Amino acid sequence: MPDFKTAKSEIEKLNKTYEAEIRTMVLEYQNTVKKFTQEAEQKTKEENLKRQAELQTTEQSIAGYRENAAKDLQAKQTELLKPIMEKARVAIQKVARSKGFNYVFDSTLGTGMIMADGTDLMIDVKKELGV
Repeated sequence: MPDFKTAKSEIEKLNKTYEAEIRTMVLEYQNTVKKFTQEAEQKTKEENLKRQAELQTTEQSIAGYRENAAKDLQAKQTELLKPIMEKARVAIQKVARSKGFNYVFDSTLGTGMIMADGTDLMIDVKKELGV
């Protein structure tokens, strides 16, 4: 389905954006760690403790950003795919009713359904969806 390809592309684009931002944050963190490590001997114990706390705060910030990015990505995926799945469901239901079926089983790999010989509605459903 073209809509699915578009949604998948948008999700991948968003994911790449988050990955790039996280990589940048981690790189900045690593550079700060390197700088603090090199300067540690010239700093007082209090300054080093303050810097250590600063690094911990940065670590927590990165972890929080990762978590929020994952949640946002999941929400975006749901937002984009839900109408597509509903459109497919309606088309499957329409085709099944027109052929007199009461039930249609999903035989997608990993769904737990084992299907022997039976009527495959995919061609008719694709026609209904205009795919």
